[in-house]
Amino acid sequence: MELRHLRYFLAVAEELNFRRAGERLHVSHPTLSKQIGDLEHSLGIKLLERDTVSVHLTSAGRDFLQDARKLLAQVDTIVDKARRTAAEPSVITIGVPGPLAADNLLKALAVFRRRYPRINLQMVETFGKQQLSELHQGKIQLGFAVVPDMQAYPGLEAKLLLQSPVGVVLGRNHPLAAKKTLTCDDLLGETFLYLGVGKNAAHRNEIRQVLPLKILKGARFKSAPSAPTMLLLLGSCEGVSLLPREFVQPVQKQVVYRKLSGCRIGMDFKIWAIWRKDESNPTVRELITML
Repeated sequence: MELRHLRYFLAVAEELNFRRAGERLHVSHPTLSKQIGDLEHSLGIKLLERDTVSVHLTSAGRDFLQDARKLLAQVDTIVDKARRTAAEPSVITIGVPGPLAADNLLKALAVFRRRYPRINLQMVETFGKQQLSELHQGKIQLGFAVVPDMQAYPGLEAKLLLQSPVGVVLGRNHPLAAKKTLTCDDLLGETFLYLGVGKNAAHRNEIRQVLPLKILKGARFKSAPSAPTMLLLLGSCEGVSLLPREFVQPVQKQVVYRKLSGCRIGMDFKIWAIWRKDESNPTVRELITML
């Protein structure tokens, strides 16, 4: 007995007509009749009572029909699961802004790896416009954007993962690290480090919005194109930055966080999980729900 025998029997049992069952299965009447006969012979029981006019199930046929339906449904489920697994990408590439997204990812990744051990989760460090570009190009399937809001990015969906007040982050050996809290006046003459590249970097613009004009007049700005570069510059006291407390937690030996007052406006640091609206892979979307 093979699965095709069960499918042939199911069609005949539901149609109670060999011609209609044959049309449904795209097989001829004689072929279908022979397959049913082979099934009954292999089982050693009569499943159908048939004559030139009608077809009826025997009592054994009715019981067999219920079990055949259950078995074929299980087979369909197994086949669908195998096809979905085959369609899954062997690698999901995630763009992260250095250590900032670590806490948000750890638990989700642990659960995801247990559920999908065959999928390789690859992390690449990427920021700002580069990350958005790589997302649109399909180079990464999931990103973590450090931007004030996502309304300016059509074609993408987003989920806010972190919203944290910004303070001053500086090296442990910086003279200002001795103070428990800082005011903007303390930052006069400092070099401000920002994540990203160029004068239009979002982090640079946000820092400029926060600082009073008297501080901006003498302020110098220096780019840190990556989180490791930022840590290196902060740790060597090349400048200070305005970042959330979460930036410091993984690297407390190198830098410290101090609350800041006296700013023009308050600043919240936001991290968004972002992905393309047309992302169709269910495995990627399941990872997103875990965040």
